[in-house]
Amino acid sequence: MTEMNGFHPPRDLDEIAAEIKQLVAAEQPSPRVQEIEPLSERPFEQHAHSLLQKSVDQVASDWVHQLEAARESTAHLEQLVLQRATAVKAQITALYMLGNAVMAETRRVRDVNAQLTRELEKLIEQAA
Repeated sequence: MTEMNGFHPPRDLDEIAAEIKQLVAAEQPSPRVQEIEPLSERPFEQHAHSLLQKSVDQVASDWVHQLEAARESTAHLEQLVLQRATAVKAQITALYMLGNAVMAETRRVRDVNAQLTRELEKLIEQAA
């Protein structure tokens, strides 16, 4: 039953050491002889030069493309910010106009109430 649970009874230490040595030997790459290429009078061949030039062009092209994408994204964000700012300014102006209308209405109601109070006081004095 213990073997079913993944537990194995202890084994011989020499057997375990041999197994570990086999695993380590299997993981290490075998040494290889490296061939030395003949020296060239040029720092590198024309083909290598062309590949380097092409690689630099590709990197530059990729960077320029990324910058263009960032620029377009920034321009789009700039437009959104300007639109939102314009909308907020319009809402602030509408609130200001509404506030002025409320203040004017409040003054008018106060004046009407004052006029009604004076008229009522005159009627009370006349009735007395």
